[in-house]
This record gives sequence, structure tokens and C-alpha cells, in this order.
Amino acid sequence: MNSDENWKQKLSAAAVACRTAALEDAYPWLAQRSVARYTTPDECYEALSAISYSPASFEPLKRYAEEVGADTRMLGRWLLIQAALHATPKIASFPVSDTVKSLWADEVLFWSQPSPNQWFSVDSLRFVDMARIATLRRFPAGQFHWEISGLPRSYLLDTESGKRIALLACILHQTGGFSPMFETHVNARRKNRLTLSEFEAKRSYLLIAKSLEQQPNVKGLYAESWLYCESTSRVSPHLAWLRDFFRENGAFIASTRPAPVNSGFLVGSRERRELYNKGLYAPRITYVIWPRGAILEWSRRYEASLSEESTARHSEQRLEPAAQQYRSAAS
Repeated sequence: MNSDENWKQKLSAAAVACRTAALEDAYPWLAQRSVARYTTPDECYEALSAISYSPASFEPLKRYAEEVGADTRMLGRWLLIQAALHATPKIASFPVSDTVKSLWADEVLFWSQPSPNQWFSVDSLRFVDMARIATLRRFPAGQFHWEISGLPRSYLLDTESGKRIALLACILHQTGGFSPMFETHVNARRKNRLTLSEFEAKRSYLLIAKSLEQQPNVKGLYAESWLYCESTSRVSPHLAWLRDFFRENGAFIASTRPAPVNSGFLVGSRERRELYNKGLYAPRITYVIWPRGAILEWSRRYEASLSEESTARHSEQRLEPAAQQYRSAAS
């Protein structure tokens, strides 16, 4: 089966799973005709389209759950599976890689499973992520997701003084403006949630590059995190590849404000915690801007290297039987 057939079948299976879940589960508020809302895919898609990372945006859903006595997780799941039914025809023709469409279908299949966990609660950050995926504002690409966004204007003021002129030059001559840009985020539901893999990162960036090719107006990619900070590379060398990858492939890198204590750098590393408590490690939020041209150039090189590796493996597989015959004859 080729990839084209695969993603189409996955989308079809996801739609069937959503319809089945909607029929099998009891959603008591649907029977309360005097207060029934969010009953159709269109209504649910519209409701989730208003969801942002501002807590005020999901207050209407919380109030509705209280009004009809609904579990906020069940309401969240209902909204997601209904919105997905509205979005399925849209994603089929959306200018993203076929593999991204397949991964989007995987997300929908996850929502259709029974017994939703706390992620589905309409006031959880993970629900916001899923709502944005359902409404085609956030796209899965394996280890990373991306959203269509724009460079924050605050970078011009917050960037370390020695790099402001270089930042302006990057915006004027390499990206050609602030927006639209792809903004990447770590996938909270990735296969191994305890680590980040360089190999999986490259797979994600390749999917992003393939989608970028189909959206000629997008100027590049950006991301910000304490993970890209130079001091993090020194303290946690196993994470240095996160910064090095961009540095070696044409991205602009600069730091802004100190990383908030709750941003994650104290999690998972006793050494980082100890050095922070001693005042020897204080990471800054560091951003990367990867211009469109640099992304596409990297993707061409990377695909060429994958092709060479594949050719070499096939050659070895063809030579191995001959080598075995030679060894047998020699013995």
C-alpha cells in the first residue's frame, strides 16, 4: 500500500471511530433539549476554534459543563470527536505532508478511545493542544508539533543587545518578515515522553519541511525554550544536539529573558537542580529562527543522505549471499 492510500484509509477509519464513539457513549446533556448546545460537528468545531492558551477562552465550556452536570472530560472528548468529523474533509486537502495527515488521523483515533483521562478536561493545557489539532491550527509531526504563528515583536527589544542588529538582518534579508512562521512545540504524547531523540527530531523537521514546500507564503520556523540555551548544552551535554542542529544548519539563535523556574529545566536532572540552587546554572529562554531557504536546503541534503544509506544497505544485502557462497566454497 502506498502512502497516499494509507492516509486516506486512516482518515476514513478515524471518522468511523468518532461516529461509533458518539453513538456508544451516553452524553446526558444531549437529552436536555432546553440547554443542549454543541450538538453538531459544526457547532463543536466553532466552539473549539475559540480555544486559546488563555484560561478565559475555555470558561464558556466550563460553565456549560456545570450547567448541565457534565464531566468536563466527557464534554472535552465529545467536542473533539465531533470537531474532528467537521475537520476530516478539510485536512484531506490541506497543504501538508501526507504523513502529517496520517498522524492527524492517529490523534483523532486516540480521542475516540473510551475512558478519557485528565487531558480531556476542558480546562487542561493538553486539551487546548488537542483542540488546536482538531481545528487545524496545530499539526502533529512525530516528536514535535507545529502551529502557524509569527515571530514575537518583543524579540527586537528582549534579545541580548549584541545580537539585535543580526536579528534585524535575519528578519529583513532571510525570512523576509515576521509572519507567517511555523512555531514548533514538543509533542506531549510522543512515544518516549522522558527523552528527546535527535533522530526523531530530524524526522519531525523533515515532515515540517515537506509541508513547508506546499505553503510558499510561510517564511520559516521558530521555537523558543531553555533547551536551546548555551548554558544548558554545557550542563547537560546530552541535550547539546538541540542547539547544535540549528547552529549547523543555518538558523539564527539568540537569548532573551531568564527561564521561569516552572519551565522545566529543574525536572529530570539532579545536576541541573544542584547547579541552579548554587547559582551556577541560570538558563535563559533562547529562540531559534530557521529561515525557509535554510530549511529546504537541509531537507534536500538530509533526504539525499537517507537515500545513500538505503542504497548502501541494499548493496550489502545483495553482496551478503555471494559472500556466504564464497566462504562456503573456500572452506
